[in-house]
Amino acid sequence: GENIHPEKIEQAILALPAVEQCVVVPVPDATYGRRPVAFIKGSPGRQALAEALSCLERFKHPDHILDWPTEHFGQMKPDRPALQQLAESLVK
Repeated sequence: GENIHPEKIEQAILALPAVEQCVVVPVPDATYGRRPVAFIKGSPGRQALAEALSCLERFKHPDHILDWPTEHFGQMKPDRPALQQLAESLVK
């Protein structure tokens, strides 16, 4: 397996002016062990997002792009474990 660093994906997505916040978390995957899922606050548009991610290898692109949750995630520093649990429940 390849190492995927969430921070690199987040940096690429956060470069878009329409993105306020982004957190990438791993979720279990039957084939690869874990795959990235991104939570995005903002509305960058599909084309802009594809262009931003084009600087990364294809296997590093998130499998799912989810809207930023409104409940319980309003603090300054996102709760990554809670976001990971939420992602796991949403992408099953």
